[in-house]
Amino acid sequence: MKLTEKQSKATRIVLRSIMGDLDKTFLLYGGAIRGGKTYWALLTTLMLCEIYPNSRWAVIRKDSRRLSDNTLPSFHKLLNDVETAKGEVSGKPSTYTHSNGSQILFRGENIDRDPELDGFKGFEVNGFIAEEINELNPRTFNKMLERAGSWIIPNLPKESQPKPFIFGTCNPTNNWVKDMFYTPWKEGTLKPSFEYISAKITDNPHLPQSYIDSLKSLPIYEYRVFVEGDWDVMLKTGGEFWRAFDIDKHVKQIPYDPTTTIHISVDSNVHPYVAVSCWQFDTLGKVIKQIHEIPNREPFNYAGGAGSQVVEWLKSIDYTDIVYLYGDATTRAGNTIDKDKKSFYDLFTEAIAKEYKVIDRMPRSNPSVSSSGEFINALYDNWQGWSIQIDERCKESQNDYIETKVDKDGGVLKTRVTDKANGISYEKNGHISDTKRYVIVEALFREFEAYKNRFEQPKEIYLDFREEI
Repeated sequence: MKLTEKQSKATRIVLRSIMGDLDKTFLLYGGAIRGGKTYWALLTTLMLCEIYPNSRWAVIRKDSRRLSDNTLPSFHKLLNDVETAKGEVSGKPSTYTHSNGSQILFRGENIDRDPELDGFKGFEVNGFIAEEINELNPRTFNKMLERAGSWIIPNLPKESQPKPFIFGTCNPTNNWVKDMFYTPWKEGTLKPSFEYISAKITDNPHLPQSYIDSLKSLPIYEYRVFVEGDWDVMLKTGGEFWRAFDIDKHVKQIPYDPTTTIHISVDSNVHPYVAVSCWQFDTLGKVIKQIHEIPNREPFNYAGGAGSQVVEWLKSIDYTDIVYLYGDATTRAGNTIDKDKKSFYDLFTEAIAKEYKVIDRMPRSNPSVSSSGEFINALYDNWQGWSIQIDERCKESQNDYIETKVDKDGGVLKTRVTDKANGISYEKNGHISDTKRYVIVEALFREFEAYKNRFEQPKEIYLDFREEI
């Protein structure tokens, strides 16, 4: 079978590493379903068996059942497709023995039965396939790094021994695999010995068009993740703070409306970024629109830097009107770092005010997290005819709205992570969610009050803003 363009690219990386032109030891082939990831990994390992007689390689998957139900059938199909694959699969657990004495061992991680991963002790191989690596424990990956290259082929000079390789396959995921491989790749900080190949279903020319077309009936979540290979939009897993947020209903293309003013909301957390979200309100149609996001990472994760990025974006869309500004009420407090004791909010505002007239909409105190969350969830469910729309390009926001979980008291569950590179600990999610709460609750202040008092004696429901816009 002819290799696809992506499969050929991945193969060239392996061959160049063997020849010494590159120094890659781990290659992650990740993304959409049916992108040819597993077939490539198995075929490449079979190629290494042929190149290095008496070598040993291992295919690791979460458990033996997944190996027998999914991986081994793919391998048997491969053996039928490749004329040079003169060998056989035998035993339980299964082992493929090539005609030149090389072997491929198929093993389950089975961490539920082997929590200490004792099965890797003394496990000597030249390399691994980490099949669906997103299903594996990160400790298993560390074991692979430890054991790859440990098998020394008898009577073969040291300089001729196989280069250790690990090939990983996966679909987009929101666990350690994304943190260790995809995010660094996206940010250009992936380790030099690692390589990432992005797979899409359209990379595979062998699939019938009827099958590809049938996938369009999937919900948007599943289509983006499993068909388009989109890592930046994750599937719901339960316990979401924004339980009523639904990509199928609320995410679409939202063009900037040049006839409507822009509302900017900021959250002052420095890590992982200073969060800024940008909104417009259609008060007649009762539509709340998030039209942009600015997650200000290094080097713009400070008040003035974030403000300058807002100005740059406003100029890029030729905006000339006033700017309504919202944010965390605690950011008004002065600080001891700035010589004039100016607050984060002051410095952020000043950066924008150099180019635009700013209208301060900062509340005196922050709204209750649980009650504001309930209110916005109700708006997602069209309370009093209101709706919320999120622009499809706001990927960080969508991810944050899905990943932010609710705690036992109805607030946001605080999940802290530590950046091992600099030892900084910070809350992973909820920052763009906070900007959403600040802007919507303050802009629709009267509606918020009406919602909180909805079980009391009926009162007049206001549908306009706290002030004229």
